Amino acid sequence: MLLLPACLLALAASAGNAVAQEPAGNEIMFGVVFTPEVNGRKLASQVQDLKELGVSCAKFWLDWNQVEPKLAAFDSVSGKFGKAPDGKGSDLSLEFLRDHPQLVEEYAFPERPGSNFHGLLDWSLPDRLVKELNAAGIAPLPLIGDGAATPAWPEPASQDRVSPEPLGRRCSTKVAGETRYYRGIGREPYLAHVYLMAAGMARRYAKDPDRILWWNTENELNWAYIHTTVAGWRCGKEWSDRQFLAELLAALYQGIKAGNPEARSAMNLNIHDPKWVLDLKNFAPEMDGIGLGAYPNYLFAWPVLDGLLNSAVGKAVRRSQGKPVLVLETGYPAGPKFMGWNENLQARYVRDSVRGAVGQGAKAYIYFKLDDTDLAISAASLQRVENHWGLVRLDGSRKPAFQAYQKAIADCRQRNDSAP
Repeated sequence: MLLLPACLLALAASAGNAVAQEPAGNEIMFGVVFTPEVNGRKLASQVQDLKELGVSCAKFWLDWNQVEPKLAAFDSVSGKFGKAPDGKGSDLSLEFLRDHPQLVEEYAFPERPGSNFHGLLDWSLPDRLVKELNAAGIAPLPLIGDGAATPAWPEPASQDRVSPEPLGRRCSTKVAGETRYYRGIGREPYLAHVYLMAAGMARRYAKDPDRILWWNTENELNWAYIHTTVAGWRCGKEWSDRQFLAELLAALYQGIKAGNPEARSAMNLNIHDPKWVLDLKNFAPEMDGIGLGAYPNYLFAWPVLDGLLNSAVGKAVRRSQGKPVLVLETGYPAGPKFMGWNENLQARYVRDSVRGAVGQGAKAYIYFKLDDTDLAISAASLQRVENHWGLVRLDGSRKPAFQAYQKAIADCRQRNDSAP
């Protein structure tokens, strides 16, 4: 049996309570994906669960529209950001942003005098979350730029979300009983606004005690066409254009670096796409770590296919050219029970996939996710498992997988302590 390398990131011992946020040597980042205060849970209760698990990082969706509810459209005539006239999107371009780097600082800190973004942005929710995680010794790892959670169209009365489709083109999709409407602002303005958002986020959280080092840029971009054609998580033709996807990842990566040159990013490649190894090669230049996502038992309960994740980690390590390979998402659902999924199989997947992924050379393992949910998903839907990934049940009680993950992390630490 392969010995597991060192496991848990130690807390930095500085007076500023800085959190160690990067694997060094044989260290492994262990984490959990969580949705803050889902099911009415208190953030303090969730943070306590994370601490008791022994994880060193917590991944969460930092939705663009949380910070920027309505797109801060740029008008090239006035040279200002704000609400766009009816029917007009935004003139913002990457070239303009690179010529005016001060806009990143203004986006990051709209509360400061003279900011173009005063009154247009709201950092209160992520500020609180980042502060509380860091104070608990848990490194925040946000997923940003997800095209499903974009700001509202800049037209004053509109509730349409912006998309990279051609200007004005509309589409809609339905997810878990919710209908979402999107309207295009055009590919180039979309890329420019994504760059600005990423740069502003990286700049705001560049320093202790509210520091973020690792960022997850977008979500399963190599699987975006499945999000669009099957899952309904996105809509529009641009999500099937691989050239656009490459440009989008580049805009996010370059934005992160513009905001904080020391920050690092990765995107979770879905290993279930037949071309994922080719996508790894194509996307790798815009990632500091090779991110993977795997849900091998999404459609059926048995056999438990942790070996698929472990094999993918090995393939990624051999192609990583020295970059760390990070399992940014993986999980096994504990239901619906009538289809064969159950809590004991979930615990088995956690135990075996941790051992296998780390044994193959993964430098991070992040489980999806902390809490079960109660979304309006039909039992006949292919997405029926989406409510059942959690280590914690809806009533707040812990499943066997919670203890299995806790033990896997502790065993890993013990092996490291006893290693010569």
